[in-house]
Amino acid sequence: TLLLGAEQAGIRLSYGCRQGICQLCRCQKISGVVKNIQTGKLSSHGVESIQTCINIPMTEVILDV
Repeated sequence: TLLLGAEQAGIRLSYGCRQGICQLCRCQKISGVVKNIQTGKLSSHGVESIQTCINIPMTEVILDV
């Protein structure tokens, strides 16, 4: 997930439950495409709110954290 990748890179992001329930990891995706691992849904390429604990990058992704 984006959250795990950030942690492995030494970047601390906000999080809570790590299951997509609490919404504490929500941030703005500036660009790129992510896939929700719970629903399988792909995001658009533009700006939108995502949860880092349940999304994986499908392209290069820029987040506003």
